[in-house]
Amino acid sequence: MPQTEGYLIKNLVWDTTSAGWVPQGISGYPAYTTTGLGIGIYDYVSLTQAALTDTYTFKTGGVGGTTIATVVLTFTDSGKGTLSTVVKTPVTV
Repeated sequence: MPQTEGYLIKNLVWDTTSAGWVPQGISGYPAYTTTGLGIGIYDYVSLTQAALTDTYTFKTGGVGGTTIATVVLTFTDSGKGTLSTVVKTPVTV
């Protein structure tokens, strides 16, 4: 798992039951999960940051592999203190 900057990536732990990465609580706050953003199987994730957005790209086959989904987090201000929307875009393979 890459150690990319960003809370979503740094706070994942490997779950042997589901054989996948799952969120871990941060400093006493619980981890919240949803089945609505099911990404599928991936072995690489990258983060691209802009003023109001963080875009996560999930791939199979490493850095040069096939993109299977993207998740865009949009914030209300450049300090990224308040999350406005989360949008997952599946990619047809």
